[in-house]
Amino acid sequence: MYLLKSDSYTISELSRIVMRNVGLTAMLLAVVMVIGWLDELCILITAFNVLVVVGYKNTISKWWPSKNFLMALVCTTPVLLGWWSGESTHPAVSGGTAAVFFAYLTREIIKDIQDLDVDRGLRMTLPLDRGVGVARVLAGTSMMVSLYFLSRILADVMVVHQYLLAFVLVTVFFFGRVTLGLLFAKAIDAKALSKYILLGNAGLIIIFGLLAI
Repeated sequence: MYLLKSDSYTISELSRIVMRNVGLTAMLLAVVMVIGWLDELCILITAFNVLVVVGYKNTISKWWPSKNFLMALVCTTPVLLGWWSGESTHPAVSGGTAAVFFAYLTREIIKDIQDLDVDRGLRMTLPLDRGVGVARVLAGTSMMVSLYFLSRILADVMVVHQYLLAFVLVTVFFFGRVTLGLLFAKAIDAKALSKYILLGNAGLIIIFGLLAI
């Protein structure tokens, strides 16, 4: 993905060719596997992912609404594939999927703040278009929406699935740190906030897996 994002990475031409071919092979294998084992909706999701990756550098990444929304959606599709390919899914997964999406949407904005100088002149990201302050507020708001959906899972866990409480609280902790950092800190550590989102989403994936047992 980063090779598609910019041509400025200083790696050898051989490494560039190998990485592009590995990525292409992985996408084709994913499509073949989905066609062989999953239903039509999962095939459409996988085809959508391929189209987004192929069109990322020259089209999608140029303007922040398409870039942020579509990449957050692509990052959420593994959860969607698991949801729709399973024989039974806990009702909490729908709200959890929304929490994952808004968390990744937040992460996309944070990464744009982190890559502010790299993106300048190449694409119109949210912090370049509206300023870092506006980007932080929108990212913090998106994280609050994620926390709202997470609170619904917490309410369900408190009543029915108490054994998941620790995982939910860990996720709330990481997402809460991101929200507070974006909205109230004088300066943000974009790399750390991005890591917290990944850790929180990992906690959600564990929760989804345990709910399926």
